[in-house]
Amino acid sequence: MSVSVDSWRSIPVAKAKRVRGIRCSASSAHNARLVIQTRLDEMLAFAPWVDDPANVEEIHNLRIAAKRLRYSLELFRFALPSATGGLINEVKEIQEHVGDLHDADVMIEHVLEVIAGDAQRRSARLLGIASSVDRGTIAQRHQRLKSAAGAVSTPRDD
Repeated sequence: MSVSVDSWRSIPVAKAKRVRGIRCSASSAHNARLVIQTRLDEMLAFAPWVDDPANVEEIHNLRIAAKRLRYSLELFRFALPSATGGLINEVKEIQEHVGDLHDADVMIEHVLEVIAGDAQRRSARLLGIASSVDRGTIAQRHQRLKSAAGAVSTPRDD
């Protein structure tokens, strides 16, 4: 999918899935496991699209899902084992790498738009040059200019 600079922000973002089974009476650890499992499933659902850079929308949604997982891990850090800190860093790294991919996608589209704009300007200039041919050859135009200049008397310093 090709995304223009003007429209990349309008990519539909995958909505967060509803976390089922959360109960106010349950422990924080229990609810944390449910939230984190749901957010992990969301992120992993985009894994099949990672190998193809043409999947701009899916890769962008992977980044959003990674953010949700990371923020959930950070929010529930108090209720999780201490090894969770390393997992948070891994998810953060994934999020940053996928963000870099997305930034590159946006930059590529921007460069292509600039190149296309330059091509349009070049085409307009060439069209202007081509349309001037209707006014005669360069030699004919030069002769008309000389004649016009000779008809106007202006004092010259010799």
